[in-house]
Amino acid sequence: PTAANNVKTELVLNAISEKEGITVEIDELRSEVGRLAVAVRQDASKLFKRLEKEGRLAGLADSMIREKTVDFLAKLATATNSEKEG
Repeated sequence: PTAANNVKTELVLNAISEKEGITVEIDELRSEVGRLAVAVRQDASKLFKRLEKEGRLAGLADSMIREKTVDFLAKLATATNSEKEG
């Protein structure tokens, strides 16, 4: 059940991000790689190139889009709850 729920959640988040036009710009991706580079004590540009060469930037971007989508939904829920209370 957990794997099936994870897949369903992933599909729903993907659909929402597409519908709402939620994306990750290259500058955001570079910034995230920079944060990762600090954490693993590597040069950011070298890490970026390595992730790009290994085909892992797309996965990182997808993860960032999911995070932005969850943030979008949380803000939407907060706004909706505020309207109901007011």
